[in-house]
Amino acid sequence: DVAKFAGVCLAGVFTIVLIKKGLVLVLGLIAGVFIQVLLKFLGVPLPFG
Repeated sequence: DVAKFAGVCLAGVFTIVLIKKGLVLVLGLIAGVFIQVLLKFLGVPLPFG
């Protein structure tokens, strides 16, 4: 069934895109927290937090 196959392919691509976006988001958050901690550790005044 071609429609079923196309649906599975679309779902797979959609899932991969979501996972990649999720990974980017998580890495961004981790990097942001890491930078904040690093700046606090170095004694740099932060405009936020």
